[in-house]
Amino acid sequence: MDLPRIDHLKVQNYRSLKDFELKDLTPLTVFLGPNGSGKSTVFDIFSFVSEAFQTGLRGAWEKRGKFQEMRTHGSDQPIVIDFSFRENAEAPVTTYHLKIDERDGSPFVEEEWVQWRGTRYGAGFKFIDLKRGMAMSRARLDIKDNRPPDQISPSDVLTLSVLSQFPKLPRVVALRQFIKSWHFSHMAKSLTFKTDNGPEQRLSDSADNLANVILFLKQTQPWVLDKIFQVLAHRLQDAEHIDPQTIRDLQQRLKAKDGAEPKEILQAVQSQDKLKMLSYVTLMHDPNPLELITIEEPENHLELKLLPELASECRTAGINTHIMISTHTAQLANALKPRELWILHKDSSGRTRAKRAADMPFIDAYLNDGSLLGDLWAKGFFDVAHPDALELKPTPTE
Repeated sequence: MDLPRIDHLKVQNYRSLKDFELKDLTPLTVFLGPNGSGKSTVFDIFSFVSEAFQTGLRGAWEKRGKFQEMRTHGSDQPIVIDFSFRENAEAPVTTYHLKIDERDGSPFVEEEWVQWRGTRYGAGFKFIDLKRGMAMSRARLDIKDNRPPDQISPSDVLTLSVLSQFPKLPRVVALRQFIKSWHFSHMAKSLTFKTDNGPEQRLSDSADNLANVILFLKQTQPWVLDKIFQVLAHRLQDAEHIDPQTIRDLQQRLKAKDGAEPKEILQAVQSQDKLKMLSYVTLMHDPNPLELITIEEPENHLELKLLPELASECRTAGINTHIMISTHTAQLANALKPRELWILHKDSSGRTRAKRAADMPFIDAYLNDGSLLGDLWAKGFFDVAHPDALELKPTPTE
């Protein structure tokens, strides 16, 4: 399936992301770095855009402590967020640009535009172009719009959220659908279930409705549920303390028409690792794939030996969705390819920097020697070293 994916992100003046940029992102994108390196801030960019779009800029701004907490320390410049995506592999690049500032103690949109870049239109064509509350929009590419701009009020409402309601702007509608499908996984260390046993179509951010989603799939798409348990059994087959037979027993109990509720069956499972891996697999095998999934530090929820299996499953699921993971452990990074891994760290001024593993010196030589990416990082072989590494190791002979 060919779904929209983000391939470029640029951020200015957002917390530690003073001047931050990621290019040519892969379907599986992993950020590796110690605590405090800015991984959560990268994810919060997407969460902020999603909340500002769906519930309003002011609410998203206040939730994050307003500009006092959001803006890079020492900066008085506007916050700027740019990301580019393609609706599919053949489509031109669509870029969304948002610049926000503060006036009289309130946030306002200083600039906002959506640009469609194709070879026919050279530098790009803007469907939305807003500057200081004055906006223009165009429904078609083959006409010139000489009408005066419309006044958008209030200035803390995203033009995108207003104009995306109109079907005559298909590129803008596509961007709206893309943003609405983002999912931010925030599981608790101990997974608990909601008291309501009714079916629900989609997993919540905390996965507390796992039993409800299982019930929905059982009632409506049992073949999807079968696939989920097949994948789960495969991924857990080598894990310690987890018997694959219990997975098959769980599957059979869920399929049996004995009146047992999924909530009670899942609560009987003793392994949190098993339940959380089931949650991740269920998330990635949604019948209506989410177009962006962020998973923050899965090592807080899973046995370390399961992290390579999770990475492998995420890569497989990347056919249908864009998955981003943050981690501070070598075990997950060991299962990655150099283009999938970004190393995050803070420079001497406290700004977050990112470097792709594929761009590290001698990386191919290291891997050809049988080394793994996470181990190289932990031992200080990269030019951006693990904080516990005492010294940089010598480079291999090419």
